Amino acid sequence: MSQYLTFKIAGETCAVEIRNVESVIENGNLSLVPGSPDYVSGLLNLRGDAIPVVDVRRKLNLGQADRGIDASIIVLAFGESGKKRLVGALVDAVCEVIDLADEAIDAIEDFAVAFDRNVVRGIGKKDSGFVVVMAAGRLFERDAKNGAA
Repeated sequence: MSQYLTFKIAGETCAVEIRNVESVIENGNLSLVPGSPDYVSGLLNLRGDAIPVVDVRRKLNLGQADRGIDASIIVLAFGESGKKRLVGALVDAVCEVIDLADEAIDAIEDFAVAFDRNVVRGIGKKDSGFVVVMAAGRLFERDAKNGAA
């Protein structure tokens, strides 16, 4: 059994492992960085550290993030504790922390359609619906290492 933070992207419920979540910021102010990729919304000042923020919708080619009242930035941490790198994920809304058993997550290899392994780790079954378990390490780690790639 593992814990996941769920969030909304374009109306769908997605999740990342809670062990990668550093913090959640409600609709923080961002500083724009000229010349950055179009999916980078800017830099977030988090306790004096500059954190690149990725618009998850744009990164996944789903249009621009809804910066409405529920929009949030999930700050994700990658790497070893001594070399931890942070990246923010701008999402439409943060929902809740859920428990999912490993057997409740179908691997993407089990489906007849080839899902992008850099985006989706698996499909979780929760109550009567599904949760897209994101491959956060693959989706955001490159941005965390390079500032934005």
